[in-house]
Amino acid sequence: MLAAWSLLLNCSSEEVKTSRGRDASTNSAEPDAYSDAGAIPDSSISDAGSMDAGNPSRELDDIIAELLQQQETTPTALDPAPLVRDEEYELGRYLFFDPILSGNRDVSCATCHNPDFGTSDGISLSIGTGGNGEGPQRVEGSHPPFVPRHAMDLFNRGHADIKTLFWDGRVRVNESNMLEAGITLPPGLSGALAAQSLLPMLDRLEMRGYAVTTSTTNELAAFDDGQIFEIWSAMVERLLQIDGYQRLFAEAYPATELSQINIAHVANALAAFQTRAFEATNTPWDNYLRGNKAALTTAQKLGVIFFFDSAQCGRCHSGPHLSDHDFHNTAVPVIGPGYANGNTLDYGRYFVTGLESDKFRFRTSPLRNVMHTAPYMHNGSLVDLQDVLKHYAAPLDTAKDFTGDKLLPELQSTVDQEESTIAALTSSVAEEVIVTSSGTSFIGLSNLRQFMHALTDPSVEKLHELRPESLPADW
Repeated sequence: MLAAWSLLLNCSSEEVKTSRGRDASTNSAEPDAYSDAGAIPDSSISDAGSMDAGNPSRELDDIIAELLQQQETTPTALDPAPLVRDEEYELGRYLFFDPILSGNRDVSCATCHNPDFGTSDGISLSIGTGGNGEGPQRVEGSHPPFVPRHAMDLFNRGHADIKTLFWDGRVRVNESNMLEAGITLPPGLSGALAAQSLLPMLDRLEMRGYAVTTSTTNELAAFDDGQIFEIWSAMVERLLQIDGYQRLFAEAYPATELSQINIAHVANALAAFQTRAFEATNTPWDNYLRGNKAALTTAQKLGVIFFFDSAQCGRCHSGPHLSDHDFHNTAVPVIGPGYANGNTLDYGRYFVTGLESDKFRFRTSPLRNVMHTAPYMHNGSLVDLQDVLKHYAAPLDTAKDFTGDKLLPELQSTVDQEESTIAALTSSVAEEVIVTSSGTSFIGLSNLRQFMHALTDPSVEKLHELRPESLPADW
């Protein structure tokens, strides 16, 4: 059945519109998703005659059900996030938005994971301490160096089945259910998300800083990089000098004396906030998987079929999160300042494992709210979703022909199109990636984009309400 129905993906826009008109189960307000479908050949219109004129959507549902059963990890609706206590959530909310966690008190977690920009920051590579403004404003005028990687979104990262975090997976829950982060972690952490929140506080470029850039003393910068527990202790000391935080910690952890509060409590509160605040489980896709077949439009259903069948996106974007949580080289163009110890190239997972086979491999991103998290990829080199879809249609073309013309001018100069770089990048492209060229699989991208819309949770529109009106130091 799938072979016959895959012809639907080659229907002309008019044929799809006609079938949509016969489908009483789809939303009458469905957007016109076919304006860029001109690459679809008209010669295939006659092949669509097998569509059931009575209810084509039902046939599409049957195809989708069969496709999902064929996946190695069956996509399912995303379960609710773990419950967190209100008091711990509230403490974490203030901590998340408070620049007090940075050495120079000028950047917060929300600076790079801004709710107004889909819990990312709207720029290809982030700007940490020393920058000004929010989102794209931070690149206006003079600014400190770019952070080597794009700020990954935080949606659903608090779910129990998320075992790896960061683009290179440096934070993970190992096979023995123990936390790993490449450093010694404090005891008492609630999970991977709590561990993840501790690392930016140590990074001089992101949050800790190198020297005083404000009138306030940066005592965190005075420690050597290896004095991580001293840095964290100084951070807690900062917080507990504020009456408002004393109250918030006492309410969040009533069984713990204030003198016993440590960095694990800070990390756990941050994780509790992110777990609840950035949960995204009420998307049309989730509701469709829960049994509401009218939750997706015809265009979105065609996109589902293209995603899991012809395009084979489900080979990596699998399971409930639409991520295998693994690491792959997908020939993403090389831009930016490089990463780690003066390396001019960012080798991704290799910097964690030291394995040559891990060079250029980065973690598969989950896809909830993907329409709100541009730019994309580990370095933000693909500025909009259409760039991403075209890249996966012909990844080797992107790697070889990338100009970065959509990037900021100062990042355009960092595009690395050296022959040796391209050779290294393309020599180990993941076997999961369908390697084509010259746009041979561009057909269906319009419907695929509509499926990406179906991964949006309506709650994303209200994330700006999370920001506190004031911070504890001002109470």
